Amino acid sequence: MEEIEKEWEGLDGVIDPTLASTWPDQDVYVVKEKPYCITCRSHPGLLILPFYLSVAEQYDWARRCLTTYINPPALTNISGEERGEGEVKRKRERKKRKKRKGKEKNGKTM
Repeated sequence: MEEIEKEWEGLDGVIDPTLASTWPDQDVYVVKEKPYCITCRSHPGLLILPFYLSVAEQYDWARRCLTTYINPPALTNISGEERGEGEVKRKRERKKRKKRKGKEKNGKTM
């Protein structure tokens, strides 16, 4: 637990991530007057903004992520993979299959 506490750092001070679920309910507007952010050294780019969105806003963003942002032109980790290394691998496999079919037609086997 000490390692986790050392790893997490908040802009307002260190916070124990195991206590996150026991934080008291706070008025969103009060929190928005003094927002803070929690980051994690081992996960660059991870930002946790506790109590930043109301429950209704959280539901709205979850709905958007599952319905709107999954479709093109938005990129997902799946569509990004297809355009990257995954597509290169598939093209390579197609070429290998074509070569095998060509050799089989000529009476040669591998």
